[in-house]
Formats: sequence, C-alpha cells, structure tokens
Amino acid sequence: MSFKGLITKAVADEQKIKADIAKAASAVDGVVVKLEADAPEIEAVANVALPGVGNFVPLGLTLLEGVADILDKGDAVAEKNLTDAGLDSSLLASVKAELANIKKLV
Repeated sequence: MSFKGLITKAVADEQKIKADIAKAASAVDGVVVKLEADAPEIEAVANVALPGVGNFVPLGLTLLEGVADILDKGDAVAEKNLTDAGLDSSLLASVKAELANIKKLV
C-alpha cells in the first residue's frame, strides 16, 4: 500500500470542510464568523470527519525540517540512508533546491 497522494488529498479535504463549515456558520443569522476565535471548534469538527488530518500539516512540516537539516549538513551517508529508507531521490533534490529559501525564514 502506498500513501502517495493520500495525505495531500486528506489535507485538501480538511481545508474544504473547514471552509464549508465557516461558510455555513457565517450564513447563520448573518453573523460573520471570526475564524481565529472559532478555529479550535472548526478544527474539531473537521477532525471528526477526517480523523487526524489536522495533524498532517504540522507533521509534514516537522518532517520537512528534519530532512532539510540532514541534507543541509551535506552528509552523503545520511542522504543515502534516506534514499535507502524509501524517500524518493527527486523529493530529496527538491528539498535541497529549497534549502536557501528555508534558511531565509530563520
């Protein structure tokens, strides 16, 4: 079984559910929903529909940061271990290509 594309689809579905909930809530009695204030409730409802999906983005970002740290050190053995573990070499190349942009965030 491959998870390729499943997490991306789940995150997109979660975002659609959140948007739909916000849209429905804003239509009730003409009240404008304060998304920031309602975010925990919206997240909880979306998480019921798609369990765990709210954790995918933070988890993915943590994973990206970890891989970027490894690749930034230039350790060829560690990079080979990532490839041997099943990470796609083109994905690793994409992360390497973004290292400069990631560093700009610091």
